[in-house]
Parts: sequence; C-alpha cells; structure tokens
Amino acid sequence: MNREFKESSNQWTSLGATDPLWAVLSDPEKKGGKWNLEEFLATGDADIERFSRLIERHSALRRPFGDVLDFGCGVGRLSLAWSKQARSVTGVDVASTMIDRAREVLSGRPNATVRLNTEPNLAQFPTESFDVVASHITLQHVPPEAALMYIREFARITRPGGVTAFQIVTGRKLGDWKGHLADRLPWLATLHHRIALGFRVYVTSESLIRAAMQELGMVLLSVETDEFAGEVATSRTFLFAKPGTGPGK
Repeated sequence: MNREFKESSNQWTSLGATDPLWAVLSDPEKKGGKWNLEEFLATGDADIERFSRLIERHSALRRPFGDVLDFGCGVGRLSLAWSKQARSVTGVDVASTMIDRAREVLSGRPNATVRLNTEPNLAQFPTESFDVVASHITLQHVPPEAALMYIREFARITRPGGVTAFQIVTGRKLGDWKGHLADRLPWLATLHHRIALGFRVYVTSESLIRAAMQELGMVLLSVETDEFAGEVATSRTFLFAKPGTGPGK
C-alpha cells in the first residue's frame, strides 16, 4: 500500500501543479485552466448543502455542526463550504500542491485549516476527534483495499454521536469498457494514466463497506444512489453513525 500511496500522492501533486481545478471537477470544457475560481468554489456550497441535509434528515445532528474532517480536500472547495456550516473544518489531502492552493482559498476563514497527509492512513488524527467525517468524489479514485482502510479510519476518528458520510463507486455498468479493461489490466491503466496525467475510477464492494463498518460498530443510516461518477458507474453516498452520547443528543 505504501507504493500505491506514493504513486497516488505523486499523481495528484502533479495534477495540482498543472490544472488543479479541473483535476477536482473534470468538466471537459474547463480543462486547461478554464475554470473561473469563484464559479468553481460556488459548486462546493451545493455539494455540502446536500451532505448537510442528508445528515439532518437521518441523524440528530443540526447545523452548525461541530468539528468536521474533509477527506480529500483538494484545493479547499468543500472545506470552504463546510466552514460556513460548522464550528471548524479540517481538510486533508495527499497532494502538497493542492494543499498549498487550499491554504490560499481558505485564508479568510479562521475556522478552516488544512493538513498534508504523508502516510497511507489517518494516524495524524486522534481517535474520536470529529463530529462529522466526510468525503466526496475522492474515494472513487482510491484502490479498494486502501479505500476500505480509510473508511475504517473514518469510523475510528468519528466521535460518539457523530457521523461519517462519503461518496464512493460501488459498481460499473456495461458501457464502462475502459473501466472493465482497467480492472483486468491494471498495469496498462496505470501506465496510461501516468503518461496522460489522468486518474482512474475504482470500484469498492458495497458489501465489504457495510461489513467493515458493522464490524466497527457503526450504524448505517442511509445509502443514496447519486450521479457523481458519471453515467457508466454506480455511485452511492453512505451515511453511518457512531452510537453514543454526542452532539445533538
């Protein structure tokens, strides 16, 4: 996993240096530095409003939330949005170039901070240190073994009474021939994306996600199918709670 982590870190660091906004939101019409920063950041408000409503609909937590972890924060698009909905937000990412840009984006938000993750885990964060742990359009770019490890880490760092919410790809549709080919020939996919500075979409089994969280005592509150991985993949947003007395109880 250390090798995969370093490759991922290098890949996203390179993307962050060349076209960071497009790397986060890959609209073909915006490739090549064509995103307007204000327009780009505004999309984060809609995404976090969706997460906030999901949390309020299925749990006892209410806005403003407590301490939030934004996993895969990139340039701070969602961390900025979370900072308007919570007491504090901490963004974390594996790419130093993304983190540098995020610090600029969040410079006017005293309740927002970002950290570079240099290890293939979340060991830098103490157990039960966040009321909300969230991740959006990040885990779909993480190999399944590593994705499941991070999901277990989400459970560890969630406080009793808190929740973890994350979007992830759980299946491929017949039309995703590139994805099916990449699954069968991973070395070829790795070579292609290394040359093209692109990124893979991985599939993580929903049954393994449920089993991992159940083993750690997390309670499934909601699973919603979404469209965040395009038309050829099955993407879902999961919401789990850690039992116990906590915020909003």
